[in-house]
Amino acid sequence: MAERQLFDAEKIEQYYRGFYLAKERKAGLAGNVFPVFYGSIPYRGEECETFAYLALPEKGEGGKVPGVVLVHGGNGKAEHVWASAWAERGFAAIAIDINAQKYADGQDAALNAAGGPVGYGSFDQMNEKTEDTWSYHSAASAVLARKLLAGLDFVDAAKIGIAGISWGGYVSFLAAGNCDQFAFCSVSYTSAYLYRDEFWKKEGLSAEKMGEKNFAAWAERLDPSLCIPNIAAPTLLIRGADDVCFDQRLWTETVGLFKDPPVLSLYPSLVHDQQSGAERPEIFAFAKAAVKGEDVSAARIGAVTVREGEIRAKVRSSGIGKAILVYTKSVGSAYRWKWEEQGAAICGDSVSVKIPQGATHWYLLVVDKDGNRWSGNVADAASDV
Repeated sequence: MAERQLFDAEKIEQYYRGFYLAKERKAGLAGNVFPVFYGSIPYRGEECETFAYLALPEKGEGGKVPGVVLVHGGNGKAEHVWASAWAERGFAAIAIDINAQKYADGQDAALNAAGGPVGYGSFDQMNEKTEDTWSYHSAASAVLARKLLAGLDFVDAAKIGIAGISWGGYVSFLAAGNCDQFAFCSVSYTSAYLYRDEFWKKEGLSAEKMGEKNFAAWAERLDPSLCIPNIAAPTLLIRGADDVCFDQRLWTETVGLFKDPPVLSLYPSLVHDQQSGAERPEIFAFAKAAVKGEDVSAARIGAVTVREGEIRAKVRSSGIGKAILVYTKSVGSAYRWKWEEQGAAICGDSVSVKIPQGATHWYLLVVDKDGNRWSGNVADAASDV
């Protein structure tokens, strides 16, 4: 499938009309967190505005701070606690809402009538113009949130990244794949090729439920595989190998779409929810390295070879405390794979381990001196790497 642009980011940014503080403030918000609305792209010809929480850190010695756009999952909302967590780490953070919601009348997810389309995934919106789908509108809102941060005089416009969880990760793929101004991209859980994923077929992304024409249109216009090859920002992909919403085989394929190999953190097991996807320490370590201009590839497992059933790999991460072979003997649907672990030997900058008898798939995982987990991609035990 050929790579393509969903939109022209420069044209999207022309819709930015500034931001203003919301009249109603949620009780218990930290003093450095502000509920705001900012101008977004039109929906069916009508002006729109997106609700968000803007969290501001203490200014650094140089006066300028990095920034991050935060995109919640499909059934979520703008998360002020998430924004606060980034502000505590020195980032100006904006946690946006992508479900046409706002905080109003004491409710966390009240309807924002001017918020644009609802319905994550856009499965039932393929009769709309592409620019009126949830996918397009949400990605554009993320690009405009970057524009908002870049306009703050204490934010370094060259050091603004994006982090998304689940369907927010999907939006992050679209945003970073159509706007080359992001300094980093972190995606929790999500893969590409969703039109091939058995889970999302059951949820409505299928020819049977959408009709052949609309299903083909979704795959040709809105699948993230189309724009991932365009992503210029250093990217981190993080999730559990046992994820319940995005097929592990398709995630493995997704890794190969990037022009520059992404950094991987594949946990053997990780709960699929907002908190688990937001709080991984690897995300913050990766983002800090990216905005400092450090070599984020230092977190990667390097060249891997397999000879006579023995895996050998170069490890770029410094201070490795532990190396693990994660493997499965399962076959069939990746959603039903059961993962096991065994220790791997560390010798200098190399790791070695024998593939267990009967293993069908495996990957290497290392734990650095700070407790961060970095991994390789999943490999088929029947083939050499």
